[in-house]
Amino acid sequence: IEEADAGAAMVMDEPFPDGAAEDWQQLLQVVIDRRVRVYESLFPLYISPIWIRQRAGLAEKRQLHGTARRRKRLKEVLPDEVASDETLFEALDGVLSIEYWTSLRRDQQLSVEKATKVLITVVARLTASQ
Repeated sequence: IEEADAGAAMVMDEPFPDGAAEDWQQLLQVVIDRRVRVYESLFPLYISPIWIRQRAGLAEKRQLHGTARRRKRLKEVLPDEVASDETLFEALDGVLSIEYWTSLRRDQQLSVEKATKVLITVVARLTASQ
């Protein structure tokens, strides 16, 4: 579990491609791609009883740190008008969470490709007027 967490952090901390910083929507797509890679690698663990017990035993502070880190990265790539729109930001954060990914993969039994398409579609629609 600790190795999986470390591997996930490495993927999320990869530098953005050159030139991507000029287009926040391109950066957001990079974030989506990375989260899909990480969430899919964590998926078998995330739904296992071992992972559930491990997460339950983690200090709340550590769990909140992971959430804060995820949210900080999202705010870094969004323009101010999107990041400061509390409702829109919360919707994007929720859609891009591992809990939503787990729902798509396990509960709705979507393939990786279909689940990824759902994420891309929802994010595009949420940000269409921006």
